Amino acid sequence: MITWSTIQSMRNVACAEARRSGKSRLSLYLDMIKCRRRYGATTTDYLEFGFSMQDDSLKSEYITSHMLTALKPAVNGKESPLEDKWVGYQRLRAFYRRDCVSLTESSEEEIQDFLGRHPVFFAKDVTGRCGHQVVYIEQEKQEPGVAKRLRDSGLTMLEEAIVQHPDVARFSVHSVNTLRIVTFANDSGDLVFLPPVMRVSSDTSRTDNHYGLFLLLLDDDGIIRSDGYFQPYPGTKYGYDLLVPEHPLTGFSPKGSRVPYFKEALDQISKMAKLIPELKMIGWDIAMTPEGPDLVEFNDDPGIDLHQNYYFADIYGKPHAGIRRLAEHVFGVVFQPDLSIRHTKADATSSDVL
Repeated sequence: MITWSTIQSMRNVACAEARRSGKSRLSLYLDMIKCRRRYGATTTDYLEFGFSMQDDSLKSEYITSHMLTALKPAVNGKESPLEDKWVGYQRLRAFYRRDCVSLTESSEEEIQDFLGRHPVFFAKDVTGRCGHQVVYIEQEKQEPGVAKRLRDSGLTMLEEAIVQHPDVARFSVHSVNTLRIVTFANDSGDLVFLPPVMRVSSDTSRTDNHYGLFLLLLDDDGIIRSDGYFQPYPGTKYGYDLLVPEHPLTGFSPKGSRVPYFKEALDQISKMAKLIPELKMIGWDIAMTPEGPDLVEFNDDPGIDLHQNYYFADIYGKPHAGIRRLAEHVFGVVFQPDLSIRHTKADATSSDVL
């Protein structure tokens, strides 16, 4: 079903893709509709994958958002208790560098000790997604009883504010910039890493707002190879150019910068993935502190459009950035013409890379 919101998004994407491809907006509207019907591609997919620049023969190589809705339950199951952030924290506590408490599970002594040591912190809904239900708290600006008010509003997980490594903070100074990694694992536990992305704020928000972000595209060494900040939601703030060479608020140009502790983050993810063998597809958000990687959170239903960005084809020297064949090989599945899943035999090895 195409809603008014979809039509608005199509307009913004058509304006951006007309600049990138040189094609008319009418032809792009028609192509977006065709790709939605044939491949299940949303407007965001169409933009990320650069479908306006792609030959039709390559468009079936990508996993679209509608295909992902079939893939997730096929490999991770329909529900997982680890969707609860506090449960996930308890499972991987050793990989968090910051203090966390639960207003429903921790003792009153633990809660008061946390509040006494952290004048500023973040409060989260344990089921929140995409940066929603996250609040930045400065205790000196709060009335007494802040813990009760947060508990009553459903913001029950309190986290110490992360101090970023200065080389990462310069990408965007207001929010925590996170390394987003998605891993695939086969039944033997062999792990495949999708191309890495750094998610940074495009505005002054302190939280990871899904619609207020830029993307930085990295290579396997943690070096930023994109020609600036990629704008996945064009037309909302900074016009229709998809690559913004400098951050609009700081003027920083990120290309060629190296993300500190990148290899250490990959090693940490490999260790964490082995502790959650029941999940075959995981999205990891990692912050870089002066002391090393800090797990922000992980989820069992990650978006993978970011990791199939059109520009990754050039960065990795591939004809396209689609990961459909990789996913089919690792998970032992085949996408059907109606975008449903059929299981085969998984036989991936750890040497499988994009």
